[in-house]
Amino acid sequence: MSIKLTYALIGALSLTMGLMPVAFADPPARTVNYLGSGTVTCPDGTTRPAYLQLQATPTGGTVTGTWLIGTNAILDTSAVGTVDNGKITPNHFALTGIETFTGVCFDENTPVTVDISGNCNTGDAKFSDAYGITGSFSKSGAFIGCS
Repeated sequence: MSIKLTYALIGALSLTMGLMPVAFADPPARTVNYLGSGTVTCPDGTTRPAYLQLQATPTGGTVTGTWLIGTNAILDTSAVGTVDNGKITPNHFALTGIETFTGVCFDENTPVTVDISGNCNTGDAKFSDAYGITGSFSKSGAFIGCS
């Protein structure tokens, strides 16, 4: 009788343990802190040296942040905007946003969409906007990455 009771208790304990909820911690939110240099290509085909500064952080189920492209000119012309969505993984980031002003190829302040993507390991990044401006950047010494 004691053997049957022991098996019954072990079975009940196993059943109870199998139904217990298990909590797993969410992976830490990944942020992008980026500074890279490269070139910007204008819609007319002209290119110029430039740099990209980018900061993006997951916030409430989306990704938000800011970005800036500067041209290193004597009177530094730039394009600026925000990040309003995207995905950040340990190896890659793919972000979308709005360009609120551009002075890189021409002066325009009509908001347009932008795409910014990059490799968190190599530090290479790409930029494109609805005006047709594109950019290619490589990490600089201040590149922090995706963490």
